Amino acid sequence: MRRIALILAEHRYNKNSVAVLTGAVEVSACAAYVDVCFSKPGHPLVFACLDRAPDSSPQMIVLGCSFATAAVPDAASTLRRARLEAAQRGWPLVTLAGGPHPSGDPAGTLAMGFDLVLCGEAEEALPALLDRLAAGTPHGDVPGLCWMEDGELHRNPRPRAVDLDAFPPFAPDAGRNAPFELSRGCPWGCRFCETTFLTGARPRHRSLERLVHWAEVARANGNRDLRFLSADSFAWGSTDRGAADPAQLERLLAESVRIFGRGHVFFGSFPSEARPEHVTPELVEVVARHAANDTIAFGAQSGSDRILKAIHRGHDADAVRRAARVVLAAGLRPIVDFICGLPGEDESDREATRALIRELAGLGAVVHTHAFMPLPGTQLWDAPPGEVDDVTRELLDTLASQGRHIGRWRTHQGQARRTAAFLAALEHGGGILP
Repeated sequence: MRRIALILAEHRYNKNSVAVLTGAVEVSACAAYVDVCFSKPGHPLVFACLDRAPDSSPQMIVLGCSFATAAVPDAASTLRRARLEAAQRGWPLVTLAGGPHPSGDPAGTLAMGFDLVLCGEAEEALPALLDRLAAGTPHGDVPGLCWMEDGELHRNPRPRAVDLDAFPPFAPDAGRNAPFELSRGCPWGCRFCETTFLTGARPRHRSLERLVHWAEVARANGNRDLRFLSADSFAWGSTDRGAADPAQLERLLAESVRIFGRGHVFFGSFPSEARPEHVTPELVEVVARHAANDTIAFGAQSGSDRILKAIHRGHDADAVRRAARVVLAAGLRPIVDFICGLPGEDESDREATRALIRELAGLGAVVHTHAFMPLPGTQLWDAPPGEVDDVTRELLDTLASQGRHIGRWRTHQGQARRTAAFLAALEHGGGILP
């Protein structure tokens, strides 16, 4: 077996993915011949190798980049620097991309200059690929793998759905921490979101027993706080489109507090957000009694029932109002997400959203606004980036002048524009790297 240095490009935006991937390698057989290293933005790859594996001599360098669409320009920059450094040092380098954007657009990602793309969940596929590379054997059977050969895209079948209980939610050996992922799979299929495309429509959940086990490991490792991650935390354990069992959630949070102590367990706040119709008095009461957070975050996305139906949200604006009142009645503060500039909006839809924002802000809710960004693999991938209209911008600026949090819509709008321009240039230029 050749010894491999797997260098994971680590950024603020992908640190959770890096921790999960590292944990998957730690519990696999390939850990015996793979040294996982971490590259910081702007740092040469050699720093990562020397920091993590100073006494080993890797016979192959694998650069792994996990990224979402907003980070495409950053990923291209990392790839460009890595190729130059590898060429200067004579390193045998294999470049690998994965995560939401490469999974949705493997051909475009390969055109950026990556050698390989892993589509979908990678806890099983990444160790399998590393095993083939270390052995020098063909990798044509690795699930989800994509590559170019003789000018043609080769694409293996998607990997099977991962059993979350089979893998750690972080990387204890490498000291890479992350919020504990509660669930994968989303039955709702919102037209703007990649979650159902990436992880399937059938919900899968990490069990209470494994969550408690890993919480004990994390605490023994010196972690001070325990946070959770989910697209819909208040549906944990549900096998359909229903809400979580309050008794089961009570057990999880009580055990978490036993391990970490009161004031160090966070649930229902970012990044364990919820759908508004699942924000029930029973579940919020459990969170208020055990968790340290004083906020509950959930998505509205629009105040227009017409747009909510068009994007397949599965709830109406009244569900958002009810959720906000439930949270406030429990003595907590709602944080409500909106996406501005959704495709198909007209002025009446925008005014409905503005009216709901005003109403929620008047109740004391925190409004987080985002600008729509088209994502590969979704039904809205071909739509243009969203623009926040002048009237909505004036409302948000007024709320901000009153000291209210309004989210980072300007940042998101700029990211969407830059990414769209980058991808257009890539498509028309036939690729940016050899």
